[in-house]
Amino acid sequence: MAMLSDTVCQACTQESPQSLARKHSVQYGSTDNTEALYPDKGESTCRPPVVMLQSVAPGRKQAPDEPGEVQPLLCNSDAEESWWKLLMQVFPSFMLAGLGMVGAGLLLDEVQTWPAFVEVSELFILVPGLLGLKGNLEMTLASRLSTQANLGRTDTTKDVLKAAIANMALLQCQSVVVGALASLYAVMTTKMTGTPITLSHMALILSASTVTASVASLVLGGVMIAVVISSKKCGVNPDNVAIPIAASLGDVTTLGLLAIVSSVLLDFQGRYVWVPIVVVGALVLLLPAWVLLAHKNKDTKDVLFSGWIPIISAMVISSLGGNILDLAIKHFSEMAAFQPLMNGVGGNLAAVQASRMSTYLHKHKDKPIYVQMKQLDAPASDSSVTCSIFSARDTNAQSSYLLLMLVVPGHLVFLTVISIVHMGSFQLSFGFVLLYIVTALIQVAMLLQLTRILIAVMWRRNMDPDTAAIPLVTAFGDLIGTGLLALDFWFMAAVGLPAEFP
Repeated sequence: MAMLSDTVCQACTQESPQSLARKHSVQYGSTDNTEALYPDKGESTCRPPVVMLQSVAPGRKQAPDEPGEVQPLLCNSDAEESWWKLLMQVFPSFMLAGLGMVGAGLLLDEVQTWPAFVEVSELFILVPGLLGLKGNLEMTLASRLSTQANLGRTDTTKDVLKAAIANMALLQCQSVVVGALASLYAVMTTKMTGTPITLSHMALILSASTVTASVASLVLGGVMIAVVISSKKCGVNPDNVAIPIAASLGDVTTLGLLAIVSSVLLDFQGRYVWVPIVVVGALVLLLPAWVLLAHKNKDTKDVLFSGWIPIISAMVISSLGGNILDLAIKHFSEMAAFQPLMNGVGGNLAAVQASRMSTYLHKHKDKPIYVQMKQLDAPASDSSVTCSIFSARDTNAQSSYLLLMLVVPGHLVFLTVISIVHMGSFQLSFGFVLLYIVTALIQVAMLLQLTRILIAVMWRRNMDPDTAAIPLVTAFGDLIGTGLLALDFWFMAAVGLPAEFP
């Protein structure tokens, strides 16, 4: 519901309140709302008209006269969580996530010489898309469960079991589908570039991708459920810790499984050509069972039908980063150690912000949100609607600042770990570290602002940001991070500056 005060200054709007209400499809209210809209109405200055937009959760109908507290759109002025508490909860899990991404980068640097990756180079195209998709599935799961936990809907054992079964079934269904789609994209892009690819390699990519996605979801989904439930019971906001932990385990687990599964299937394929086909067939036959279980739960039922477009869109965006990686790694093999770190840290921080903002909106879904009338005519990306991350007027903006501040110390620690692990082979040069840090700051700043815009647009369009925002944010993190990192290496090579010194 939205109401418009009939004390709007006609000289300012040059339109009657009734016509403005009709124009913007809002209900024309009475003068009783003037004080709520304009607490300082004693001033003589003219004010722009204000609309109270009811913040109603996607899929939920608002009662005509349902009361609620007025809140600004995505601008939380309530001191619900102090900055130091946020820092104490986010920083340890963020560092753990970063170390997991460092491990994934070092693992990718190691497995690129394995026979499976050498013989089937299309696996490099598969890596960013598959890691991004799997990360999206675990992160959206963590975000959904965090929202439910913060709303008190996982307080009983019965509720936890119902949520766990439904979400694990949904995760298995999504994993098999996105694993197959990621492999299909890798094959299609390979064919489009004119590179020959055999049927046996196609079968191996398809089977390795789907098996990896399914097994990783089984393991990581259970871990995510345990993390969300236990953190809530310990008095920790799961929005702050669940997504970083998902990121810390997700990339290294999925990449390790992909390397092992593809190597095993390559070995089997030499003797039993039919093995990859049988494996994929078994996973497909289980799909109806997963769909049935997910369909029985109201929350997962909605995601089962509405959650595919963001995930598929994210797959395409992330896979574009895979094309960049496949091209760049042929010239700069050392880039493999940094690509998961650059992409993961940026997407991780933006996903934390998205999860926090989504939870805030769901918690306040029964409270009106006010915006100025002129903002309804503004473009969806207008910062006046989304409240720029560089405005310190609200808690969400302050958390953006805090998350951005974690980039420099976090990456310095992670780069030091990479350098120590590679001690004796190379150490990072000062020029590369400086360029890398600047690039990381640019990437995270872009992602945080994009997050605020996406959350605002999705909520206004009756889309659940728990499901739709994180896949797109992390996908753009993959694309932007891989592209900027490749530019770093090409720039260093062009000016003759080494990324490392012996």
